[in-house]
Amino acid sequence: MNIYKPFEHGVSSLLKCSWTLELKTPLVIRASTSAAIHNKNKEEQKGRKAEYDFRWEDLAGDKDKNKEWSAVKDFNYDFFVAEDNTLNARYSIPGSSVRGALRQWTIQALVKEEEKGLFSLPKLGNEAVINKSERMKCARKAVEDNENYWHDILSLFGIAFDLNPGVDNPLIWSGRLDMGTVNLIPGEQGSTDGYVYEVNDVNACAPKNIKSHIKTRSPLDRVTMAARARGLHSGIEMSEGECFTLDFRIFNPRPNDLRILKLWKRDLDAGFIRFGGLTSQGRGRVKIVENFYTLYAPANTRLAAYLRKHGKVNITESDKLFSDIWAGAELDFETLLNPDIMVTLNAEHNPS
Repeated sequence: MNIYKPFEHGVSSLLKCSWTLELKTPLVIRASTSAAIHNKNKEEQKGRKAEYDFRWEDLAGDKDKNKEWSAVKDFNYDFFVAEDNTLNARYSIPGSSVRGALRQWTIQALVKEEEKGLFSLPKLGNEAVINKSERMKCARKAVEDNENYWHDILSLFGIAFDLNPGVDNPLIWSGRLDMGTVNLIPGEQGSTDGYVYEVNDVNACAPKNIKSHIKTRSPLDRVTMAARARGLHSGIEMSEGECFTLDFRIFNPRPNDLRILKLWKRDLDAGFIRFGGLTSQGRGRVKIVENFYTLYAPANTRLAAYLRKHGKVNITESDKLFSDIWAGAELDFETLLNPDIMVTLNAEHNPS
């Protein structure tokens, strides 16, 4: 049996998706650096009611200031060049974090329990425990099985699996899912529930593009069930109610891709798929508030004819050079799941 390869005949269609997500619980994505805080008035403010001064720098090496300031783990950020050609920082959500969460959930939800480890390499030092040729044989069988979701998952997210270099034909595919960008929608600027954001020489370059807060935790010791020694720590979290958009593309979409999209939408809204860290503590729950889809196909195909009939053609004036090559249409999700388009997509990938 031959394995269907994701790009064996090039790119035959493209689905562009845009989701706007609203945080229903705070989001935690840690940076590798720390900022600093201290209680503005220790005599009057204690515990949860404390108000903090904030400095966007790590004072761990400053022994004098470190007597007053405490480290707070920063939220993930990157840098960009503004219109005035200055370098600025902004809080950001890595596309890889979202992609990883979706991939892990898809495997856990769709793959049979006894086959979940087929594409996981053995831990270092345990290579001799498995039979490499048998593992590769089982992996190939799973991919070839039409009733096994491993093929759909691996063709969507990509794979580089080769247990016997130079002996077996490796399974190496470029994934059809391109996560693209994660765009944060600016919320309420400035201070939030946790610290007072005063602009000074240090804070002038600090990210201000989302509403955030400081959360302090004290983990428990698993043996004594008391507070763990030196376990008290604080971190900056993206606040509940903030929004961001996911723009992603699926090349050569297939019927099962659309079914997986439907499952993602359902379980994101239900809270079963969460992003970032500390999800077991309730962090990273989102709700889809808007979703848009545009499907493209070569102009002379059956799929293009369907798009011209059922969707709003999306070839703009500036794209007229390509209007005889590609057809595009904006579709709502119900139309995207129409059985007719499922049959059309399947026919495009199985012309025989």
